[in-house]
Amino acid sequence: NEAMKKVDKYKRKFSQVHDMRNLPKRAPNPMKDLSWRERVVPGFTLQTLSGNATWLEFDPQVYYKLNGNLSAGIGGMYRFSMNPDKLTFDDFGSMWGAKIFAQYHVIKGFFVRGEGQYVCWKPWDLKLTDPNYVDHTFVAAAGIGKSYQIAKKLKGNIQTLYHFHWEGMDPYKPKVMIRIGFDFSLKKREEKHWEK
Repeated sequence: NEAMKKVDKYKRKFSQVHDMRNLPKRAPNPMKDLSWRERVVPGFTLQTLSGNATWLEFDPQVYYKLNGNLSAGIGGMYRFSMNPDKLTFDDFGSMWGAKIFAQYHVIKGFFVRGEGQYVCWKPWDLKLTDPNYVDHTFVAAAGIGKSYQIAKKLKGNIQTLYHFHWEGMDPYKPKVMIRIGFDFSLKKREEKHWEK
């Protein structure tokens, strides 16, 4: 029966173990023997917002693979106008800030993500009357995402996050944010035997 099959499986697996104290106390970390190039992943995310103009937010980021499922990282945020008549260098500083985040891979490319942001931004409603005013606020967001392979060293992803803020005005008008992202592999190309 199934129970006996499982017992036989574990007997074969630990047949050389003569003392229970030698059994591993936790599952080994599959990332332990990988180089930093295989654990550090740079990338960026993009999202658009609309108000009195259409804005593009560019968020560079880098994360570190803690184990096979969990990653943690840091990033920045930068927003500028996409309207042709407002595409000036003075308008590129509409929003800037920093973030920390964590991601947990669930299954088949799906992951859950949580992040905290510190945001400095020029509110759309006040920018017309006081162009020098800068609001400071904190934002927390959580949601799900799906990653997919684009090329050997490039992965894409799409994220859907719900956010809330405190100490200031909300820099994201809709509560639900949708982003697309790209991650780059730093792993060195393996040399073929004929290239050595």
